[in-house]
Amino acid sequence: STAMATTIDWNRRYKKGWAYGKQPNEFLVYCVDNYCSYLHDDHLPSHDHHLLSYGHHHTLHTLSLGEGQGRNAVYLATKGYHCTAVDYSIAGLSKVKDLATARGVLDSITVEHEDLCQYYPTPNHYDLIISIFCILKPVDREALHRRCIAALRPGGLLILQCFSPRQEELRCNSSSSSSMTSFTSTSHWNLGPSTDCLVTCQQLTDDFEGLEIIHAEECTKMLNEGKYHRGKAILTEFVARKKINVNNLMYSSM
Repeated sequence: STAMATTIDWNRRYKKGWAYGKQPNEFLVYCVDNYCSYLHDDHLPSHDHHLLSYGHHHTLHTLSLGEGQGRNAVYLATKGYHCTAVDYSIAGLSKVKDLATARGVLDSITVEHEDLCQYYPTPNHYDLIISIFCILKPVDREALHRRCIAALRPGGLLILQCFSPRQEELRCNSSSSSSMTSFTSTSHWNLGPSTDCLVTCQQLTDDFEGLEIIHAEECTKMLNEGKYHRGKAILTEFVARKKINVNNLMYSSM
């Protein structure tokens, strides 16, 4: 879910059932499997460990923006991360605790009730920040993304998936029977947020200027995530890394 600025009543959506299911987002799982393994290794020279606190004894901290009902935060907790789940919906955060309890990882989850438009994550703290279908107006998105850069530790990763502006192509072509999905709960003609909340790879590249881009792609996929993410969608996927350099090392040792 997201901040209070959107028109969706997230508490109502999250009170009953599991709006986007209990299973983690597929792109997140792919990224954790393919891009995050180095976070668990002694990937820095030994003389740098005291500066960054990396290594096998370091608890990896993740931040999930607009977590919703917990499917992604709980997944990360089961993979050994400590995850801070942030959302504006009290009902959603209650479900986060329920799911974490059911999976036996409640001690690895911290929930924070916050409006993302005014949320300031702890600087230089997170090894991984995820934003999975987090809906924000452009000015709020840009500002939050700048704060996320500051919140990442040197070497930390950012993983983001959202709807591309090309999603409008599907919505505009919805009258064609061949373009409709077979799902009955919703279809791609109404899938995704309002037009001004759709985001391109270039916008994310600008938002996260200074990070090393690992993956940036706008692609078409079939979503099957609970009741509300079902059908063909055009998505923006973005993975970036905060560089480890002399300035970062000096900063983190202060």
